[in-house]
Amino acid sequence: MSLMASEDAGEWIYVGSPFDPFEVDTVSTAILTQGSAALGTWYNLTGLNLVIPAGKWRVSYTVLQDASFSTDTANYQISSTLSETNNGETDSSMTSVFILQYTSYGVKRAFETQQQEGILTLSASDTYYLNLKVDGVGTPGNLSAYGTLSDTRITAKRVF
Repeated sequence: MSLMASEDAGEWIYVGSPFDPFEVDTVSTAILTQGSAALGTWYNLTGLNLVIPAGKWRVSYTVLQDASFSTDTANYQISSTLSETNNGETDSSMTSVFILQYTSYGVKRAFETQQQEGILTLSASDTYYLNLKVDGVGTPGNLSAYGTLSDTRITAKRVF
């Protein structure tokens, strides 16, 4: 068994141990949709979550997010977060935001790949949810995660 440094100083991964590789993840290759999304409301699309065991973890997510509006709008934002609740944001450092602004014409739809990562230290196993939200001016339509075009993924890798 050997010791290997990770990208961040002070974190170590034991190579060749029972923890190599010690990773938990969940992947969706489907289109997950919340129809008629309300502005400012966090949604967990079809139960997208990951149970992370106790320990220190490098946690990340990737989602190709789509938001549509049923009326033209000059600006809106789509957000994603990894949260301890299935309907909110519990750690803003795990939130990613994409903002669209147009002054001369409106927009009805946008796609954006959102990613975020951070370090979690858990004293007990916990469930983390990938939640999505749309804000702006106008009437939102669907809010979706497009796993068919790019995997929707939550990953946790143990660090020491």
